[in-house]
Amino acid sequence: MRKTAERGYALIGTDIDPEALGAEHVEHFFNVSADDYPALLNIAQKYKPKAVYSSTDRNIAVAKIQEMLGLPHASMEFAVASEDKIKLRDLASKYDLPLTPGIVPRDFSDAVDFFDGAPNGVVVKVPNLSSSRGIYSAKTPADLRKFYDEAAAYESGLVIEQVVDGICLDLNGMMVGSSFYRMGAVQRAFATANNSFVQSSVISPPNIEDGIVERAFEMFEQVCRKLDVRNSPVKADVIYSMIDDQIYLLEVGPRFHGEIGLTRIIPLSLGIDPWEFYLSSIGEQEVDESKLVATHAPRFVELRASLYGTEKSNYDVNVYHLFVDEVFQEEIVIK
Repeated sequence: MRKTAERGYALIGTDIDPEALGAEHVEHFFNVSADDYPALLNIAQKYKPKAVYSSTDRNIAVAKIQEMLGLPHASMEFAVASEDKIKLRDLASKYDLPLTPGIVPRDFSDAVDFFDGAPNGVVVKVPNLSSSRGIYSAKTPADLRKFYDEAAAYESGLVIEQVVDGICLDLNGMMVGSSFYRMGAVQRAFATANNSFVQSSVISPPNIEDGIVERAFEMFEQVCRKLDVRNSPVKADVIYSMIDDQIYLLEVGPRFHGEIGLTRIIPLSLGIDPWEFYLSSIGEQEVDESKLVATHAPRFVELRASLYGTEKSNYDVNVYHLFVDEVFQEEIVIK
């Protein structure tokens, strides 16, 4: 928001939290839930923004507003699937996307059968939660029973996937017309706390062979083209399996990854500015490809979690330390 305001754009912000981070940068703020589509559409109709963006997986609301205003946008099918892991599995079947092996169990016996064939255990997921909420690691039959019941209590179904022993990458990109632009990759590491996943570090460039990152981006671009994404930012969570040398898709959606990676880690590490490139795409102007030309050689950047809470999601990690070539840069506090 700060960078966008500095470019001279007037910002309109909405959030269910009246003290939302970044609210100080907006010209008009509305205390509205992203699920309140009529209210959001009324706000959009009044102000007629040139662009609409959500920093979290609230892509249906964004697509509805873009559709009403006639703005370029990803398909509603893609937006819905990005918010619902069951719908994403349907989309993967339709377009042959390389998702991690998994099932949508009809009942607990289906879950048991799948668990018995998963050598490293399974991950139980609530389909319509994000930011690592509602994702549980089950390594024993007792874990499976417990987390199956917890996930089922949300009454939105559940997804069970095999645990893949590998390296997690977050990829950013953007489709402009028929052109795909790469906007950096970061590697994420997780710890498990109370059978939930807690982000412990983020590094860039990824500590992995360049050829694997290249393969990941090639797969990412193919996914975007299969989904016919045009004129939209896109993000993907993928995992490289060191066992079978395959790259699997975990999630994909019509937005970028989080603000810290996009505006701090990637620019510091790779010398490119994905957000400035996105801003240059707004309206009728030509995109500024110079924003994706490196201004310096790659530098090793790491974001280290330094304080953990007691709850179950990665929101518990609310203090990070940012390092560039092992030199401390700043402390980042996340609400």
